[in-house]
Amino acid sequence: VEERALGMGVGWGRLKVLVLGGVNAVGKFGWRTVADLLQLCAALDEIYLHANGLSDPGGADADLTAPSQLKVLELQGNKLTSWPKLCAYTTTACPHLHRLGLADNNIHLNPTTTTTTPPPHHPTLLDLNLAGNPIHSWASLLH
Repeated sequence: VEERALGMGVGWGRLKVLVLGGVNAVGKFGWRTVADLLQLCAALDEIYLHANGLSDPGGADADLTAPSQLKVLELQGNKLTSWPKLCAYTTTACPHLHRLGLADNNIHLNPTTTTTTPPPHHPTLLDLNLAGNPIHSWASLLH
């Protein structure tokens, strides 16, 4: 995605906060678009991508990287289901997260899901929102 293509002019490289909630009306907003936006907005600290129909990152999207200083990643109300894929993505692409919002998705956390995949290890993580997901056991969050 280029600044000209977005029709937004100069200044995207200085943005600190970007809110793109519910912008996937035409079904073309996916992880590749997210990667392009993150590259374009190199100074971004916070990105809010709620209600965009995003599914789990993976495949060609597995190599996505975020600005190194990204502190807030909000993915509320998407179509996320895989705890292992989210762990892998967030720990590698967003090493400095303070807040990870995963509320109102369909992420299944149970002992069989988490025995081989630990929760995301973010030494800087202060807020993890999993409200509205089918968590079957509190212990599953600790494995």
